[in-house]
Amino acid sequence: MTPLQHLASILRQRQRWLLIALLGVLHLALLAEADRAFGTLCWLVDVGLFILWQPFIYAERRLDFSALAVIALLLGCGIAFYGWWLLIVWVVILAALVGGRVMFIDHRPTRIFYLIAFAYLLAALLFWLVPRVVANATLVGPSLDPEFAWGMPLFLLVMTLLPLSKDSDRPGGGMVDLFYSLFIFLLIAVLVLGSLAFMLLRQSGYFEAVFNTLTTIALLLLLIGWTWNTRPGFTGIDVFFSRYLLSIG
Repeated sequence: MTPLQHLASILRQRQRWLLIALLGVLHLALLAEADRAFGTLCWLVDVGLFILWQPFIYAERRLDFSALAVIALLLGCGIAFYGWWLLIVWVVILAALVGGRVMFIDHRPTRIFYLIAFAYLLAALLFWLVPRVVANATLVGPSLDPEFAWGMPLFLLVMTLLPLSKDSDRPGGGMVDLFYSLFIFLLIAVLVLGSLAFMLLRQSGYFEAVFNTLTTIALLLLLIGWTWNTRPGFTGIDVFFSRYLLSIG
């Protein structure tokens, strides 16, 4: 085993520190907005940490040439199109996967650990990334850049102090609910695009647009939840959905 493989194996045995390091390097990439080269380097390191942290493919698995070619192509496209939109997509993917892990965790401190990580990613998206893609900067309102730059690392500090369960550091121990992750991904995407749409169509301020989008999403989820379950005199949507799933296989 080469020294690099040995280091990767050690990191795989410490899932807590992998996620904290992943978020820390992401924070550096976000702060390096004026230095594109340094930001791109931090993003590439972040991708490497993600490959070690992700629960889908074991680190011990050997990749064939086609898999390496796909990874190289994706990294090349990331370097070529590096910018705020790439970081937005990257943060949304990370938030969806972190949120998808929470569903399988019963140990309360470990659940809080992942919820704090999810809160950091959501804050990075709403307070740092999305305001930078708004065409009309006057609609963004008061900047929270100093508070985010210096305050959010405290989230990472709290994560280091939380006791985790024994299984949380086991490679592959953190399962991900893919359906729940996809649901979170779509919700965050609707939140981002809906906020931009409110700003574009109604010329409202950024935080007002975020609030309006959150309110709309909450009302829609409440309506879906109310119509989903069966009640006297009403057949819930879940019955039709179950029949549809049974009909297709």
